[in-house]
Order: sequence, then structure tokens, then C-alpha cells
Amino acid sequence: MALNIGVIGGAQYNTLSDVRNGILATIRAPARRGAIAAEYHWTGVGNTEIRDACLVYRAAVAASWAKLAAIGHPAGVAEPGNLAHYAAGVGAATADAGLRRRAIWFAGARAGASSAWRIADADLSNDEKTPATVFTVALAPAANVPAAIAGDIEAARVWQIANGAIALSTAHLDANADLTYLEALATSFAALSAAEEEECYAAFRLGSVAPVLNGLTLFMTNHHYLSSAQKAFLAVERQVIAADTVKASWDVDAPGLRDVVWHKACHPIRSAISMAFAAMDDIRDRMTALGIGSAGVRVPYVEDSVRAAQAYVALLGAVRPAVAGTNWTLGLPTLIAALHVLSAMGHAGAVPFGAPAGVVDRRTAIDLMLKPAMAVSEPAVAFLAGLYAGACEDADVNLRRDSIWNAKSVQRVVNSGVGAVANGRKMYNLVRRRDRALADSGHVPDVTLNP
Repeated sequence: MALNIGVIGGAQYNTLSDVRNGILATIRAPARRGAIAAEYHWTGVGNTEIRDACLVYRAAVAASWAKLAAIGHPAGVAEPGNLAHYAAGVGAATADAGLRRRAIWFAGARAGASSAWRIADADLSNDEKTPATVFTVALAPAANVPAAIAGDIEAARVWQIANGAIALSTAHLDANADLTYLEALATSFAALSAAEEEECYAAFRLGSVAPVLNGLTLFMTNHHYLSSAQKAFLAVERQVIAADTVKASWDVDAPGLRDVVWHKACHPIRSAISMAFAAMDDIRDRMTALGIGSAGVRVPYVEDSVRAAQAYVALLGAVRPAVAGTNWTLGLPTLIAALHVLSAMGHAGAVPFGAPAGVVDRRTAIDLMLKPAMAVSEPAVAFLAGLYAGACEDADVNLRRDSIWNAKSVQRVVNSGVGAVANGRKMYNLVRRRDRALADSGHVPDVTLNP
């Protein structure tokens, strides 16, 4: 049997690394891009900008409910037809309280993300978009609007079924025989109750931070959401889902609602976009300003190697004042240069001119520039740690509570470079002795420390 190359090729797989000729740091395991079921693909409200989803959220909920209902409760009859033709399927879908609940939270979260982050069509994955079922249209006067959607007139706009019918009276729909099942479902969606409106508002708030947390999780696990790595998501839930009526609804199906809010709602947003949100320098302040500070605890995302290198530089900055007045040269220029390159690149930026061969993205820049610079610098960092420990002890600072000293990367260097740490302490003591005595009381040798 011939192998169908199309089955394993194409956009569903990332480009395979050049294992034969590629530089070691550029070789990655092949990864298949995770996909979501078609009913969760991005379906906006037609004639409305994606970023305006919150303005027509009731229509967005109706459209999402229709898509979910069409899968969960098939028509059972041939299409097209009128409303009466689809009565059995529509009735079964309408009676499914769990389906309605998921649609409300799902559509609300997607609307919140769309509006908060001004999502545009270019931000979405092409393979996770489907045409709109529900459209907005200005009607003046807004007559013959079914009672089920009478509350959805916002800014002089109401929604209509996708086949373009303007007269939305129930009588017209019953007589109209060219409705698809999806259109019949969307038109039959019952108006939101006051309690469901509150659920939508809570979903807006969760959705407004979902792309950021998805980006963080993509950095850490290469997945949008994993139930085994959900601490950041749970913290936001505790802050947002506080009202008793909202919490009661959420608790009925918390695992299912987490899946649609945290995983499905923003999955169509391109991964690079969500990751860029999670890496914004001021994202923590933005989350606080949004009123959901719990979403900013773990962002901006910084790779472990970068965080470790930053700790080394912080140690250098703390040591320099302690040995001011000496003619020592203390610096970590190779390490700092690598950090500057990464800062200039950002998480999706272009590779700067003059970067070493093999540097094609941020990950390879870390592997080929930063990590070697860290290895070269670590003996010097251990010496700096000794100087710092001496300075802290001299100033009666408790090292057990000092953030610079207790950084994991610094402690690793301290434990592996005991001799250099001891030399650093010794040299600091000589400096202090010099400072406390006359110029002729001792001799401090010159030190060059500039890896």
C-alpha cells in the first residue's frame, strides 16, 4: 500500500529539524500542532469587528450555542426546512441545561478575550475559523424581532439568521423553508436570564486574561492548558468567581467549564500572539490595572536560563558598591552582551546582525549565546558571591532572607564553586581591613575579573 504523504505532511506538523546537517542546538523533536473540534472553531458575529464581541455578546452566545447544539443534538431530519421541521432537535438542545451553561461561559470568555486584546482576523489560525452563523443588521424601526432576541438590540443593531432574511418575525421563520439546522438553532436561542447575564460578565473577566495564561502555559508546556499545570488559572478563578450565583453555576461543571474557558475559547488565537502577550514587559501591571492581579503573578514569562543570568547580573550590581575605591575590574561583559541580544529580540523578534552562526530564534540564541556565556562566567560569579556574603555579614544582613543570595542560580554556583566563594570572602575582608586602618597597614592585590 502506498503511503499518502499528505496524511503526515502539511501545516499540521511543525517543520522537521535538519538532523543530518543542523547545529545541535537547532534540532527539535517533531511536534504536531494540537487541534480543537470544529464546534469550537472561531465563529464571530457577522458584520461586527471581532474586537467588538462584547457589544453583541448575546448574539455571540447564541451562535456558540447553536454550533455546540448541532453536534450534541443532531437535527435528525434532512435540511433545509423551517422551524417546525427542526422541532425535535431544537427541543432537545433547548432542554440541555449543561450545553447552555457551557455555551454561555465559552462565548463569554471568547468575547472578553476578543475585546480586551483587540483580536483581529490576522491573529487567528486559519484552520480554526468558520463562517459566521449570526449577523448584525441595523433595523429602523426594529420591528418583528422575536421575543427570544428582543434584548439583543445594542447600538441600534440586532442579529439575523445567516440566510439574509430581514423580517425576523416568528411567523416568517415558521414559513421559511430554507433554514439550515444551524440557523434554526441560533434563532431559537432563549434570552439570557439575569443570573446568566452575571455568568457572562464573569466569563468576560476570565476571557480577558485567558490569552496571557495560555501564552504562559505554551512557554512552559507547549500546550494552551493542562489540568496538571493549572495553578495560575485557579488563582484567577478564586478572584473572579466570587458571587454566589456565579460560583454555584461554575461548581456544577467546573472541569467542563475550565475546558471551554481556559482551553477552547482562545485556542484559535495564534500561539505566537498569546506567547507575546505573556512576555510583555509590563504585563503584570496591565493585569493589575485590569483588576485581576492574580493573573500577573507568573508573568512576564522569563526562561529559566535568562532568569539565572539576570540573577548573576543583579549580584554583580550589588557587589560593586561594596568594593568601591579599589582598582579592581569587575564585570560580566559576555553574559551581559548575550542578555542584550535577547532583550533586543524579544520573544518573536528578528535575529540581530552579527549573531553567531546557528542562531535562528530566541531558543537558539539562549543555547548558543547565553548558556556558554553563563558557563564562562560562573567561576567569577562564585567569587562575586563570596564578596557579597562578606559585605552582607559586615552589614549585619541576614543572608537566609536575602533574595539575591538565595536565588536558585546563585546558590547553585555557590555550592559548586566553594573555593572561589572562599576567595571572595577573603578578598572582601582584606578590603574592609584596609578601609579601617591606615594606608600602610596592609596590601590589597590588584584583581582583574572580566570574563
